[in-house]
Amino acid sequence: MSRTKGIPNRYHAPAFKLELVIEVLSGKSPRVVGEAHGVNPGVIRKWVSQYRQDGEAALESKRGGSSPVRQYCSKKDLGYVGQLEYELAKARVEIAKLKKDVELERRCRPPKK
Repeated sequence: MSRTKGIPNRYHAPAFKLELVIEVLSGKSPRVVGEAHGVNPGVIRKWVSQYRQDGEAALESKRGGSSPVRQYCSKKDLGYVGQLEYELAKARVEIAKLKKDVELERRCRPPKK
């Protein structure tokens, strides 16, 4: 079953995941626990499996970092060094984009005769 378009993925805190996993391990079915908390039973089964394999660390968020520039956007007064770090981060992002564009262009170019 696919996700409904336009609805963002839900984020669950590791403590919440652990709470549900413990309920399942104490004997409740994933379906009952899922209905009680509004979580898909398949997701709960996955968390239980991860917990059994790697313990609590498996329930931690695996979300990737954001853009290197984003960390500077929320700060009002960066100071001189902060401004330089911000400019450097922007330049690195731009260089990475350009490298990707060059690589794509190289791949799409017809072979030389």
